[in-house]
Amino acid sequence: MLLVFVLVLMTAPAQAGGGNKHSPGEVKEPWAPPFVGGVKGPILGVGYNGFLQIDGASYADDASGEFEDKVIVRRARFTFDRKAGQKWAVKGSAEVSQGEVEIKDIYGLYKGLSFGSIRIGSQKEPFSLQQMTSSRFTTLMERGLVVDALTPGRNVGVALYTQRNKLTGQIGFFVSGFTQDNVQTTGAALTGRVTRHFINADQHIFHAGFSASYRKLGTTPPQFRSRPESGVNNVFMIDTGDIERAENVSRLGLEAAYVNGSFSLQGEYIASRVGRESDLSNLNFDGGYLQGSWLLTGESRDYLVGTGTFGRVFPNSTFTINNGGRGAWEVTARLSWADLNHSDVIGGKEYNMSLGLNWHARQYVVVMANYVNVIEIDRPGSVFDNNDMNIFQIRLQLEF
Repeated sequence: MLLVFVLVLMTAPAQAGGGNKHSPGEVKEPWAPPFVGGVKGPILGVGYNGFLQIDGASYADDASGEFEDKVIVRRARFTFDRKAGQKWAVKGSAEVSQGEVEIKDIYGLYKGLSFGSIRIGSQKEPFSLQQMTSSRFTTLMERGLVVDALTPGRNVGVALYTQRNKLTGQIGFFVSGFTQDNVQTTGAALTGRVTRHFINADQHIFHAGFSASYRKLGTTPPQFRSRPESGVNNVFMIDTGDIERAENVSRLGLEAAYVNGSFSLQGEYIASRVGRESDLSNLNFDGGYLQGSWLLTGESRDYLVGTGTFGRVFPNSTFTINNGGRGAWEVTARLSWADLNHSDVIGGKEYNMSLGLNWHARQYVVVMANYVNVIEIDRPGSVFDNNDMNIFQIRLQLEF
């Protein structure tokens, strides 16, 4: 069935020319997979769409023995939306990942405010450029170590989104959310993100942003952890475990990105402070990444001014089996690190280097190949200490 679906995608008519760069929307091809952009279903006018990511990975020099070469469905996400007039909408999504079914976004959206929109329900807390960018549009298969480890993720709350000229602002109040990666956050948080962009006529973009979050913790202790930028095995090489007697978590994030035609550069620094009971010292964790990409076939990364994030790549020449077309080719590299060691907590410190080659055959079909070198792991007492392994992985991504 999957092979038939891929063949249908590849034999559809090709399109010359890319998408609408630097806009808050997306431009579809003349022919698109049946659910892309939302298909109105027979029940109450609900729209449906989704995407599928199939990953395979091979691990070399794994001293821990914890990683297994295999192929998995990394993400299979199904999304629905329902509009109610011009001002109201409802959106929901569920995902199968690592063999578990998880609720992702499920919120009501009100767009009737003169200065922005309000989302009420389960959603991402607005924090970090890479975290707020969809996993469909990241230039490497997995987000950086620090983003996986220290960003707050999805929780239930109410958030305001606004955009004026070159500024975007997102702020929200959040409580507990659904279980994500077998971890549930409790307590109450205030989280916000502000971005500023500069765009000129030569497709030069400079983006800068700041995120902040404070959470008063509930009964569940916090935990910080990250996979080694490979999601095929559900193994976390750096992991604090439950941090007992923690009272609050503060987070700060700085982000910047630069696009000059086909070349782009992006980086972030994120720090987190865990406040504990008075007889215990507070904990400080941090990390960052720097990544660059170059679209060899002349395209430029699509910047979404409405949210201060990046969107899909629009190939100048889409690939089809019948009519040819080269698609868009992209090379990318990243250096990343995360430090979860402080005081009596030894969660581990990790440094990674990643290289990638992406083929955007169409707007909705992407093949990615990544090489990840775990440069250093400092986690005394763990089987992962000094486990400087190499990871080779590939992804087929289809939107439907």
